[in-house]
Amino acid sequence: MGKLFVSTAITVDGVMSVAEWFVPNGGHDAAGRGMLADAKAAVVGRKNFEGLAGYWTQETGEWADLINPMPK
Repeated sequence: MGKLFVSTAITVDGVMSVAEWFVPNGGHDAAGRGMLADAKAAVVGRKNFEGLAGYWTQETGEWADLINPMPK
């Protein structure tokens, strides 16, 4: 059986918009990509899936290369 990792990013006031908190550089960026690199799939709810589909399918680069081909 595989491992399930849970990762949630939210501000103190409850905002979860990628546009408001995602910073694509720095040590946290490399650590996040490292965790995601070993993932076989992403389990997300409908709202998150819709947000991911609307955002990441238009993106290119290291993050998009990890997220876009991954089964969701």
